[in-house]
Amino acid sequence: MACPYCGATFFVQTPDNGDDFDDSVETRCKSCSNTFFPSIASVPVAAQPASIERKEVASGFFDEGLRLMEEKQYASAVTKLRAASAIEPERVDMLMALGEACSRGRQSYEALAAYMKVLESNSENSDALFKAGALLIHQKRYKKGQELLRRLQNIDPAADHARLMLAIAEAQLSKEKSNATPSIGSARVPGDLTASERFSELFGMIGKARKSTWAFLLIWILPPFVFAEVYSSDAIKPEILNILLITMLVYTLFFSVVVHELGHGVAAFLSGDDTAYRAGRLTLNPINHVSLVGTFAVPVVMYMISGVTFGWAKPVPFNPLKLHRQPRDQALVAAAGPMVSFLLSYLMFTAFLVLAATHNSMHPESTIRFTTYLIYPFEVGEGVFSAMWFVALELLAIGAVVNLYLAVFNLIPAPPLDGAWLLKAAAPPSWSIVIDRGGWVSLLLILAAIYTGWIVYLFYPANLIIGVYYFLSDVIL
Repeated sequence: MACPYCGATFFVQTPDNGDDFDDSVETRCKSCSNTFFPSIASVPVAAQPASIERKEVASGFFDEGLRLMEEKQYASAVTKLRAASAIEPERVDMLMALGEACSRGRQSYEALAAYMKVLESNSENSDALFKAGALLIHQKRYKKGQELLRRLQNIDPAADHARLMLAIAEAQLSKEKSNATPSIGSARVPGDLTASERFSELFGMIGKARKSTWAFLLIWILPPFVFAEVYSSDAIKPEILNILLITMLVYTLFFSVVVHELGHGVAAFLSGDDTAYRAGRLTLNPINHVSLVGTFAVPVVMYMISGVTFGWAKPVPFNPLKLHRQPRDQALVAAAGPMVSFLLSYLMFTAFLVLAATHNSMHPESTIRFTTYLIYPFEVGEGVFSAMWFVALELLAIGAVVNLYLAVFNLIPAPPLDGAWLLKAAAPPSWSIVIDRGGWVSLLLILAAIYTGWIVYLFYPANLIIGVYYFLSDVIL
């Protein structure tokens, strides 16, 4: 059976006596939670827009949505109005009501999508022009908002509300420009910039980040020297060495996750979404990315319980509705994190091969080869630089493995992982609700797979690449 509102299909048991469905009893869709009579769903979805029954149901949802709006139950009103507009997407009054309900329910991006859909069918709709322009200015997307409001002025020169909103936009722009940091550039946002301007803005932020060297010195550069100092201490105990390896693992995982999330943010910025840009997340400064639970507590606990570790930083925020082209840009943003992790794994493995080959030529009595047994320390050759050899080789080996598994793990098509966003970009729109609602179930299944050891089957692609790493290590080293 197919839902007549969202198109989702599901199985409903037919009566044992072979009769048709009881049309006096409503059926609830498990995807969009709307109810309908089975006889409506028996009509092919493609043929349903012209159905008189469907139009009657749409009118009923529309009236119910308006009533819920009067009662200020905006979330319920949005559900009903969205179902009504899905049945009759050409009805402007339904789309305008949906936009109004979303606005009152503080769902500004969904409201904007409804108004823009109205403008697709009638580019001179005054109400849609004003409300869409006002929402764009509220979202600080000034250029597009001003464009719609000026179009409204051309249609209706007496539109004082449009003139007032344009004045508000100019005032806000002037205020942001006066408060903007010169090294970052103008107050314009990615949605208003050309491709070359977005790259210039990005390089400006990178240049500004160089001035915050204290964060990088303390978090990224200083720890390896601390690790080397601990390792070089006389008669280091095995339990201290084990703690040192765990600390190095957490440090490398933290760095890898930060770079992974930064990849998402940069891809979103270059695709027109300024959410991460405004949140101050387009930086390698780890303080802006720290999650006490996901970055420190979970990796240590999971490693102690099962010997397998994973973790996360604060996810970089992004808004799919600000991207230039859907679903292409959404897929690019989702894929950027895993692709950065794959690249980082390859670079760290290559650096490991170079350092290991150099070490083996200097210390033939202590041959180093690549391994995924991260709990066993490398036996480096003795000498003045033995501690630095140990730290460098361990960090690079850990980084090659961690980034590889991080990339494959995030490609699992389960919310909130990146694979779910890729699946949503490739799947029909009606699947989005189903994918989103499976988030907690997916997370529990992944935790259960880690605890039972079945996680190795999910990591099979990573194990294939690890096999290639082993082969290259044996050939080169």
